[in-house]
Parts: sequence; C-alpha cells; structure tokens
Amino acid sequence: MHILIKILMILLLIGTIYQDFKTRSISWYLLAMLAAVFILNALKYHETNVMIRYVFYNIGITTIMLAAVSVYFKLKYRQGLNLINKQLGFGDILILYILCLGFSPLNFVAFLLMAFLLTLIIHITGSIITRRKSRTIPLAGYLSVFYLSISLIAWFINGFDLIGDSRIENLILLFQ
Repeated sequence: MHILIKILMILLLIGTIYQDFKTRSISWYLLAMLAAVFILNALKYHETNVMIRYVFYNIGITTIMLAAVSVYFKLKYRQGLNLINKQLGFGDILILYILCLGFSPLNFVAFLLMAFLLTLIIHITGSIITRRKSRTIPLAGYLSVFYLSISLIAWFINGFDLIGDSRIENLILLFQ
C-alpha cells in the first residue's frame, strides 16, 4: 500500500505539472485525487490528531498569506479586485491548500519560502533567456515540481521527514 501511494502521488504531481505548464489550468478531478492521496500519505505516517492539528495550522498560514496578498493587490490597484483568476488561478490556490496536508507547520513555511523564491528566480531567468514576457506564472506547476523533488529526496533519505519538525528545530537551535 505504501509504494502504491507514492506511485500515485508521483503520477498525479506529474499530471499537475504537465497541465499547468501546458494550459495554465488544472482539472478539478486531478486536484481531488491529489488531495485524497495527500490525506492517505499523511495518515500513513502520523497520528490522526497530530495531522489534524498540523493541517489546521497550515490552512491558517495559507489563509493569512492569501488575505495579505489580496489586501496588497486591493491597495495597489485602489479598487475591489477579485484575486482568483485575476492574479492567482483557482488551481494555484487549491494546490496551496492541498500542500497543507503534506507538511508540519515549520516545514510548510520553509517549503513555501523556498518554492516562491525559486519560482520567481526561474520564471524571471526563463523570461530573460527566451525574451518572452509571460503575464502568467504556472505557480501550481512550480509548486508541484518542488514538492515532487522534496518528496523524492525524503523518500530516499532516511530520517528526512516532511511532517516532523526535528530537523528544522535543530537547525534553529544551532543559530541561537
């Protein structure tokens, strides 16, 4: 069962990456299946009450982040602006909430910071190299690429846990 969940997750993430980069949209059924696999994966490794707490923390972090982005765009354009499908696609937002199922809160924040930074660097570099100014960024695709990469590393390196905070806590303690 464990290997089947991993294979399904890999295939669904590849499907998400392909769809978002090709069409800048993702099928709802692909996202629903991805969420189901994330839930199965999370429950396989940790106690239900711990995962529920982590998911609620991550949902709170994501909601606060999206609210801040919404306020920023409303102030920037000085009008009521629908964030969905104007600045962010619905699939981008759903992927952010699906990713809430895959991390402890500290790992989630670290992942988002790195993923957003790498997305910006890669997209700007690609725009400079190809000399095309794309007005859209396949955020869900990039997030899926980074999650797939991190997951593969975690699956093949013993002790690398996306849902446990021990590595990040130890790193923080080193800098105190």
